[in-house]
Amino acid sequence: MSARGRTASTRSSRIPSSTPCRRSSRPPKPIAALFATPGSVSSSMRRPPSSATPCWRCRTTQRDGTVRERRPSADSSSDCAARTEFRRCTTMKRMGNMTQPDQHSTDSERASAIARYLAAEHFPRGDLAALRRMAPGAPDARAPAFYRIAARFDLFGSPERERAWTLAVHGMALMTRTAGPERSAHNPRVAVGRALYRGDRGGERAFYSADRLDRLLAARGDPFESLVSRLCRTLGRVGVSFDWGEMAMFILAPDGPRADVARGRIAANYYGAEAYAEAQASSEDKETAA
Repeated sequence: MSARGRTASTRSSRIPSSTPCRRSSRPPKPIAALFATPGSVSSSMRRPPSSATPCWRCRTTQRDGTVRERRPSADSSSDCAARTEFRRCTTMKRMGNMTQPDQHSTDSERASAIARYLAAEHFPRGDLAALRRMAPGAPDARAPAFYRIAARFDLFGSPERERAWTLAVHGMALMTRTAGPERSAHNPRVAVGRALYRGDRGGERAFYSADRLDRLLAARGDPFESLVSRLCRTLGRVGVSFDWGEMAMFILAPDGPRADVARGRIAANYYGAEAYAEAQASSEDKETAA
């Protein structure tokens, strides 16, 4: 046997087989300590009590080939918990620094998703008919299908919010078609004001008159709900769809700056479509006269 072999065997005979080597049994350094300067470790990043189960990093392999967990001391088991706690604190800090999403933009996305959900083939026809018949202003008359949709898309909140969502879902159901390739009431390429003016035919004459539009934009409360329901029923009969994300902002924000923005956008698109139709008619008249 060489001198190197005798030295290795002598060292191995000095260390009991049941005791791990000093290097393998040394506890890993907590991750929180790697990124912290002295005196800057917060209370949320300190080591919690040693009650966690050691992970695979806290296990050691014995010289006889057996795998054994280290002793549940404060240095070993708390490292696993400290590592988990550090990751949780880091994630929470990143989430806290993120900008909170706009509630109305989220409601617009919900409205678009609900419109597609109502137009899906698997959606029951009976539920769609019940949503069309329900009265938005009467909470006791809400269909059970509405509560299923509210639970699915997180529409619950204040009574005013639930009442507004009832009106929105009721209008989507009225505009959802039961046959044809395009059954959804949502069309992101068509603005609400443009759809009100053009309707299903377009042309120089408005489908939804300017007087009715003025009453719709000025209405509040029960008259507003009645006008929106009548509008959606009229558009649903002729198969017109529009951007329900924009319409949801108009319904869910009855007052305040956002309501003014929604009303101004609808009016601008309506009268813009009117000006375009008049320009087209004028150019056609000139060509005919020539």
